[in-house]
Amino acid sequence: MFCASVAYPFDSEGFDFEYFRSHHAPMFAELLGENCQRFEVHRGLATPSAPPPPFAAAAYFWVTSPEGFGAA
Repeated sequence: MFCASVAYPFDSEGFDFEYFRSHHAPMFAELLGENCQRFEVHRGLATPSAPPPPFAAAAYFWVTSPEGFGAA
């Protein structure tokens, strides 16, 4: 099993997390087909007294074949 990550920088102007979570990531998982075993979407969260998170959001796609991922 391999995990492919897609991340959007924290300073992404106009980034729509709900669209990314509800439409974009599932559409990409569907494009991967049976190679995609599961996927998760995470939102970057700020912590008090800490630097801002490096990413606004990240999606993780678990696939069985890196070659299949590259071909998709």
